[in-house]
Amino acid sequence: MREVKITNLKNGLKLVLVRDTDVHSYHFDFYVNFGGLNQEVIIDNKKINIPCGVAHFLEHTLIEKSKYGNLVELFSKKDIKFNGLTNYQRTTYYFSTMHNFKGSIKKLLVALHDKKFKNKDISLIKEPIIEELQGKKDEKFFKLSSLVFHNMFTSLPERNVIGTLNDINNIDYDILSLCHDIFYVPSNEIIFISGNFIIDDMIKYIESIYDNLSFKSIKYELPKIEEANKVKVKEDSFKTKTNKDYTRISYKIDISKLTSFEKVKLSFYISYLIDDNFSNRSNLNLNLLKNNITVYDLDCNDSYVDKYLVFEIGTYTNKKEEFVSIITDKINDLEFNEDKFLIHKNQTIINFLLRDDTLGAFINPFIDNILTFGYYNYDKISDVEDLSFTEYKEMINKLDFSNYTINSFYKE
Repeated sequence: MREVKITNLKNGLKLVLVRDTDVHSYHFDFYVNFGGLNQEVIIDNKKINIPCGVAHFLEHTLIEKSKYGNLVELFSKKDIKFNGLTNYQRTTYYFSTMHNFKGSIKKLLVALHDKKFKNKDISLIKEPIIEELQGKKDEKFFKLSSLVFHNMFTSLPERNVIGTLNDINNIDYDILSLCHDIFYVPSNEIIFISGNFIIDDMIKYIESIYDNLSFKSIKYELPKIEEANKVKVKEDSFKTKTNKDYTRISYKIDISKLTSFEKVKLSFYISYLIDDNFSNRSNLNLNLLKNNITVYDLDCNDSYVDKYLVFEIGTYTNKKEEFVSIITDKINDLEFNEDKFLIHKNQTIINFLLRDDTLGAFINPFIDNILTFGYYNYDKISDVEDLSFTEYKEMINKLDFSNYTINSFYKE
């Protein structure tokens, strides 16, 4: 039996709880809305600069210099899989275990909020982060993704979670402590808990932990960013160590007028669109291979940033102009096939039935619905059954593919 509850505590913390009486493991996800995006804060009408990379640096600091020592080592000794992750929007800490679940929750929440790091710890933490940065600098697809983001968005801060060497060197105790006090507060956090537990008891337990934590009340504002509905740079490239040239076309599509649930439905329709038009089985991909435009299958993916759907198509090719022309022509003449649509829809239903047997396969899309689309519900088979071929065509045809940036890397 599976039971789901979403609730807001009095302190502003959002809790998402999934009880499954058929499982023997537990999973805990803690999210704080503080990531690479946050590079400025306003306090008492004064703008305070947050160096790029602070959220990621703070994640390392809280894990490595907690009141209990290094949290990875602590949980590992108890056979608990734990880790942290920082992305553009937020920072995540998560663990899975089959024992001592409540005790582990309390230890992690106390460690993350009762900061014990000191000024002398900062230089020690910088070393491995700088090493991580040096490793990333030579990754051509990391550089390409950074270039795409820079050229696509006119006002959003750069999507560089780690920061530059100069950024890292400018991070100090004061800015880390301030950001912890500002962002690591209940009203800016969301917790997902899954496993076989009594939901009301778990809510009371989380409340009791937070009741014994102290928080500073700092009034602040985040800068209002007005992102223009256009790309900043139409075309760009860089030299790198590679055996083959690569080109990526990235579309910036405004979906702000869609409701949260419509965005969820669009995510299904986009997956069907990719499979029919750009997958390794598509006529387009086969023709590109046949005509030696490329010898590789297309890379095609979608993501969501701010109010935009980012839709990207790329491949290794030394015939850049031909490739771009073929892709842009295809975008203007997309294939819609009702028989294929029904196959996709039925396969989605089958996948839903199969993932109901695995708690993790159920939880991850649920989390994605909330964090990515702001849709506070899990995917239901009835939702998929309501998907229609007519709506599929209408939603895709309403998307504006006119804003795109073309970015490449080529041999030195």
